[in-house]
Amino acid sequence: MSSTRPWADLERSGSIATITLGAPKGPSRINVESAREWLDVLREADADPEIRVILHRAEGPVWSAGGDLAAFRELGDDAHDFVLEIGEWINPVVTLLHESPKLTVASVHGAVAGGGLGAMLACDVVIAADDTAFTLGYAKLATNPDAGVSWFLPRLVGYRKALELFLTSQLLSAREALDLGLINFVVPSAELAETTETMIREFSRLAPNAVESTKRLLQASPDAALAEHTDAEIRSFAGNTRSPAFAEGVAAFLDRRTAESELDWGVLSAPDVPTHGH
Repeated sequence: MSSTRPWADLERSGSIATITLGAPKGPSRINVESAREWLDVLREADADPEIRVILHRAEGPVWSAGGDLAAFRELGDDAHDFVLEIGEWINPVVTLLHESPKLTVASVHGAVAGGGLGAMLACDVVIAADDTAFTLGYAKLATNPDAGVSWFLPRLVGYRKALELFLTSQLLSAREALDLGLINFVVPSAELAETTETMIREFSRLAPNAVESTKRLLQASPDAALAEHTDAEIRSFAGNTRSPAFAEGVAAFLDRRTAESELDWGVLSAPDVPTHGH
């Protein structure tokens, strides 16, 4: 089942939703129209109880070129209001990519720049073709990062390195991005689609309540005291024992066999985990 829009296409296949970022006017870029469509399809996928993994890929030569610079130039002084309007749509995209109980995956190629980098960093897992390039590029435009870049980047690489990447507009290779922790996997360009498909199929077999609770715990940990966090962990662990998947996992481990992955896991949600301000 799919719903097609010029800037964002949503396709469902079992427990996997694939969002393809379109490029009707050239390289995939972020403007009001594209951000609105992106948010629409992302919310649709997130609300579907059958979906466990939300994959993001893109058409065209790059995954995301960032902001729509051609529109900025055309608008002149009106770019101010245009950017604020974009923020009304792209900011919720970034937030939902990060906070969704589903596993969000980006399969990137070509280049990822500007606000596209923020959306990529908001995803839980990033698989990159080996010839992908990454850059902030904001300093060259005489402005600051947006779309969550200045929130995610220092958490991943630290303040000094994040500032350095802004000041220099350094073009990072896929290997450099991997070494910095910006992405998870680097694969040959010709194998990106196949490798991504294999990985997300494996991810989609994981118990959704376990994925959701682990995401919440990891995201909460930087702002949590150890004692309160370990309490949240054990309470969440205990709650997850009520899932049929837990009983099957324990039995499979003790019986030295592969756990059944197509169980009827019902609608059990992950136990609540304190967010510590997030």
